[in-house]
Amino acid sequence: MAQGDVGAALRWARRRGLGADDELSYIREVEHLVLARLFVAQGKLDEALRLLGRLLSAAHVGGRTGTTIEILTLQALILQAQGDTARATSVLGRALSLAEPEGYVRMFVGEGAPMAALLRRLRSDEVSPRYVGRLFTILRQAGGDRHLPAEAIISTNTQPLPEPLSERELEVLRLVASGRSNREIARELYVSLATVKTHINNTYRKLGANSRTRAVARARDFNLV
Repeated sequence: MAQGDVGAALRWARRRGLGADDELSYIREVEHLVLARLFVAQGKLDEALRLLGRLLSAAHVGGRTGTTIEILTLQALILQAQGDTARATSVLGRALSLAEPEGYVRMFVGEGAPMAALLRRLRSDEVSPRYVGRLFTILRQAGGDRHLPAEAIISTNTQPLPEPLSERELEVLRLVASGRSNREIARELYVSLATVKTHINNTYRKLGANSRTRAVARARDFNLV
């Protein structure tokens, strides 16, 4: 998708058996978010909004704030592309109000020029001018108004992880970020409590963290949750 190869992305989605009407699950949430972006690239904006609406409900019920922010951001950009600026700014305002206390940056900066254009339309009484100003500053540092893929945006205080997390470790990390206990994670992933603890310890080591709070903060620095 970042390379503009929509055909290859579409073939991937078909291999994964992804569709807008799939039964949703946390385990495949990231894949369905990518599918929504693929719909946008294909010009299927209504289909993307329909899928994102379902994903938003599931994320809200699951208490997954990071996913909720990402979905609201995508919805806002799609509404802007459809010319519904009033709804777009309202939805983006909701995303920013959730994101500011946690210090999210890359999720917005990675959207490049379309995000910059939408941020300019926000009223100062709807969001924090200081937070929006910070996003504008980083957008300029990341390449002005050019639309850069998220992978190209590196924050000023982070570097790529020397040892990447495995898919299972990422699943556990996202459940930790959503507030699940070790026992709840074990039940949800159908693994033993000891296995969950091993994954969490490995995640701590790779992130250079010694607590859940620090691990989640580090993960957000790397846009992992």
